[in-house]
Parts: sequence; C-alpha cells; structure tokens
Amino acid sequence: MSMPPEHQRFSVEEYFRREETATDKHEYRDGQIVMMAGGSRFHSLIITNALRGIGNRLAGKPCEVYDSNLRVRIPRRLRYVYPDITVVCGKFEADPNDPSGGSVLNPK
Repeated sequence: MSMPPEHQRFSVEEYFRREETATDKHEYRDGQIVMMAGGSRFHSLIITNALRGIGNRLAGKPCEVYDSNLRVRIPRRLRYVYPDITVVCGKFEADPNDPSGGSVLNPK
C-alpha cells in the first residue's frame, strides 16, 4: 500500500480494506492513515523486559499481555493504534468494525 497524501481522509472501512493487503503496519488517526515507524534495538529490549515483567506479575490472574501486534481502538477519538504493550483482563472484546477480529476494545 502506498502512503496516501496527508490531507486525504479515509473511512474506518477503507482503513481496514487497505490493511488487509498492507506489508507495513499503519495506525488510523481521525481519518488519516499513518505508517508506523520502526524501533531501535534499545526500544525492543525495553519492551521485551517490560512484557516479561508485566506477564510475571499477572500470572494466575484473568489477564493476558499482548505485544505491539494487537491493534487497540481508542473510542474517544476515532483511532486505531498499536501500543507497545496491551493488557486485557477478563473477556477479550473484539471491535465489531474490524473484520479480522484483530482490534480490541477493552485494554487496561
């Protein structure tokens, strides 16, 4: 998928259609599709250590820890983002707007 012009606006449906065939990850921010930047070695190390620590603290609790491959919907502003770490406690609530089922509505 080529990057759209910054001023161009897209619907959520168009964002998901484009993401089906995209080779890179993109976030959706109030009608704009924004390509994710790569991280550094140190960023990767920090995230890995944080994931391990959080996962160990939540062992035995009804929570799951996800890496940056889980998309999160921010309902206050129409956004879909890929946080470095997402924790979901209780039932995983998939966003009904996402046909892939890969976006969560209830992160902690």
